Amino acid sequence: MRPDVPSRGCIYDSRAWLRVTGHGSFEHDDGTPKYMARHLHQGFQMHPMDSENALPEAQVVYVFDAYCGWCYGFGPTVQQFRELNQGRISFTAISGGLFLGERRRPLRAFGDIESANARISQRTGAKFGEPYERLLRDGSLVLDSEAAGSGYAALREQSPDRAVELTTAVQHAFFERGRSLSDVDTFAEIARDFRLDAARLRRFMEGQHGRTAALHDFSLASALGASAFPALLVTTEHAVVKLGGVGTDAESLTRQLDRALEPSQISAYV
Repeated sequence: MRPDVPSRGCIYDSRAWLRVTGHGSFEHDDGTPKYMARHLHQGFQMHPMDSENALPEAQVVYVFDAYCGWCYGFGPTVQQFRELNQGRISFTAISGGLFLGERRRPLRAFGDIESANARISQRTGAKFGEPYERLLRDGSLVLDSEAAGSGYAALREQSPDRAVELTTAVQHAFFERGRSLSDVDTFAEIARDFRLDAARLRRFMEGQHGRTAALHDFSLASALGASAFPALLVTTEHAVVKLGGVGTDAESLTRQLDRALEPSQISAYV
């Protein structure tokens, strides 16, 4: 279990919160016999669910971390995938929790960031802004996924239908404009850009709601089997299906979604 993340028991108490924030009430735990082991199915992973915890409808769940460079590189593909399919299935996003506990450290503590960014740029075409590059050279900014997750949740709480779009805005604030994602002002600026209530966002982040929402996201990501980010999942009535990741284009993801939603494919796991 990740540091500072509540036990999986918290998932089973989070249904009301999931409904309020626009997420479907879905649960998955591949660590118990109740849900069976992982299976590889036509190139993607399918995690069967039991009827007691079945989803009311299919949904795409994008698990990202605001400080994850590979998520930043994959973001445009996720946006394209959403644009291709938003009329047929709902989309949401949750924070995964990459820099928690002992990994909550300043940039200078991660010696491989520059080489990783070079690989991300080569693989995805992502460009990193000069303000961000100055942050790297300074090295003092602490990467804190709980603070970033709190800010993202505060945005999503006001506009759940734009959950995926908001992930892009948050990551651009860091990787392009070099803004700290522990700073409430960073998220207030994004809120104003999206015509959201910045004062409400501040109250959410500065009270207990923000931290609670972030911890629920981390726990939910873990329960869905998302141990690495980015992770693009499809939750159906009976299963959680993992789609392709970095290097998979939007059209290929759509074909994978087609297969995931075929009744004949799902029925094998009921």
